[in-house]
Amino acid sequence: MHWGVDQDAGREPDRPIAWSPRRPPGPGPVRVINLTRGTVLGDRITVAASWRARARGLLGRPALAPGEGLVLWPCRWVHGLGMAFAIDVVHVDRQGRVVAAYRLDPGRVGPPVWRGQAVLELPAGTIAATGTRTGDRLQWMVSAAGDVTV
Repeated sequence: MHWGVDQDAGREPDRPIAWSPRRPPGPGPVRVINLTRGTVLGDRITVAASWRARARGLLGRPALAPGEGLVLWPCRWVHGLGMAFAIDVVHVDRQGRVVAAYRLDPGRVGPPVWRGQAVLELPAGTIAATGTRTGDRLQWMVSAAGDVTV
């Protein structure tokens, strides 16, 4: 089981979610684990699957704390226009593999990643701290952490 969607209504915390490239992983929060490196990218990651939630993204909120983040589903391109803080961006394909990972500074535009299915927006420094690289396999699971408001 990898990067994916829970098919069950009653989800248990810290249980892997079965992969489906067609649907996001529910409202969250979710925990995202880098299976290749054995590291946790975040455990309070909110899912933005509606057009409205993706359009708002992280605009108008304070900087992300360690462990927080946002999954934009579906998404192939992000920007930092109007943002007050830098973020780390991880593009993930339909199989849960990292296809791009970079830091995005406020006011900058990231590259479109056509192979991507979803984007993880994380606190700046998370990519370096977790050793996340292109080709790594990610998994998400239901998080025991409390709700995150974006």
